[in-house]
Amino acid sequence: MKWLTKKTNWLVFIFCLFLNWLILRPILLPDTFFLAHDSTWLVRLQQFDKAVSLGQFPPQLAPDMAYGFGYPLFKYYAPLFTFLSWFIFKLIGDYALSITLTVFLANLVGSWGMFLLGKKIYGFWGGLVAAAAFSLLPFRALDIYVRAALAELLAINLFPFWLYYFLSFVHDKINKKIIIGFILTSLGLLLAHNLYLIILACFSPLFLIFFLTGFPKKKKLLAFFGACFLTFLLASWFWLPVFLGLGEVGVLEEAAKTNFSDNFVYLKQLWNWPWGFGGSAPGLADGMSFKIGKIHLLLAGLGVLAGLLKKQTRRLTTFFLILALSSLFLTLPWSRPIWESLSFLATIQFPWRFLGLAAPIIALLSGGIALIGFKSFPVELKKITPLISLLAIFLLFYFNLKYFVPQSLVLSAKEELLDRETIYRSAENIAEYYPIGVEKRPEKKPNWPLSFSGDQDAQVVAETPYKIIFRLNEKGPVTINRFYFPGWRLNWENETIPINPEPETGKIQFQAEETGEYQLSFGPTKWDKVAYGLTFLGFIILVIVIIF
Repeated sequence: MKWLTKKTNWLVFIFCLFLNWLILRPILLPDTFFLAHDSTWLVRLQQFDKAVSLGQFPPQLAPDMAYGFGYPLFKYYAPLFTFLSWFIFKLIGDYALSITLTVFLANLVGSWGMFLLGKKIYGFWGGLVAAAAFSLLPFRALDIYVRAALAELLAINLFPFWLYYFLSFVHDKINKKIIIGFILTSLGLLLAHNLYLIILACFSPLFLIFFLTGFPKKKKLLAFFGACFLTFLLASWFWLPVFLGLGEVGVLEEAAKTNFSDNFVYLKQLWNWPWGFGGSAPGLADGMSFKIGKIHLLLAGLGVLAGLLKKQTRRLTTFFLILALSSLFLTLPWSRPIWESLSFLATIQFPWRFLGLAAPIIALLSGGIALIGFKSFPVELKKITPLISLLAIFLLFYFNLKYFVPQSLVLSAKEELLDRETIYRSAENIAEYYPIGVEKRPEKKPNWPLSFSGDQDAQVVAETPYKIIFRLNEKGPVTINRFYFPGWRLNWENETIPINPEPETGKIQFQAEETGEYQLSFGPTKWDKVAYGLTFLGFIILVIVIIF
């Protein structure tokens, strides 16, 4: 149809805007949020902003969480969502609305990316169906309104754009736009969600095989692996400290407490299951739904058939089908031997997290129904392709929009979700970042930053979350009410004093051999500085690539 020119992309963009407004319409209001499994997002943003205001950038310790003992949430948890919401917060000054607008922008990126990806494979109408199917996935409603897994949602929204540039690497003539797009989307995935990255890593051999079986020329190979290397350089500032400091926190211990075998999904749950706001439970006792959606599955089935019938899309369809079925298989009890033999999978905790990969691929395959209008089918069907596509979009709306509502709203979010006690206690909802071996967690904020075994005489000269200056008038053992982590340094008259964690509590302790003024401060470690240097080097290389 002649009117389907580049200008229609603006109409699709407006459609994506409207669609994502519908999805978030209950919470697109000032100071309004919702209750879900993870209700700590306002606290994270408030603590991130406070850390920056205190001079810590990039932030590592949440200053008030865990009763002010210094909680390393920002060092270990993928930072992209919080960074984006912080930028918006600095513009509008509303914690709740900043987070909601970040979700809106992430969803818009996902919808638009899926349209471009579907259009690249199936044409305009295929892209439109794929975008609608992706936006209205029940799993995305689950991530928003049931789990509030907003970092995972961001990663899922970045995946279509990443796949778009990956396929451009495979099929198109290499150019600067493809290289830079692949680097930036890969970097986004690296910084969006820790566990989604592990899920993608499980399938990296499949992506690599698909790329290599396209028999790329030497120039394309060098560009691809060079782009991957540069992406890791750019992400070094976050991931290098995480890997080196993983043994300092209880993240692996917390993951081991969840028995993955209790959280497999059953086939009937993938087809249809009652919607709910409860949690994951053994067997069929789940209080939340893992449905992919009947319409999604039916459209994807038709899309697969159409894609296999068309020679030009047969290889791609086969690849997507293998990817979707493999990720779905890992959600089912039949995959138990794989989970038991690959110990690193236990860090994912819940097998149903693989739906975060399977569901977007199924949405993409839904766009294959637009291939009905091509030569593989009777010519007379070509004219009804738009009608079939619009009918599919209507059915997606009709059966799935109802899931995009919260269980309950909080109309004064700042007052109810950011009171002092809520901030102090919020670490219990993200407990994997307590220091390793801590058995006695703080239950109240101490009145003083120091504690002694005896009656030592001391004065606190100055105290902030990241620096304490105090004067000791007597020698002896001293405990400081901050969790021990690499980055804390204690100085006495320009001399570094050894510190170590107190057993059971993880507090900083040391033996004062001299009286006088001491200063405890938190800052980047030697390896942090190396990581920042690597990222800076990557940035310089990226600028050179862009310019030249």
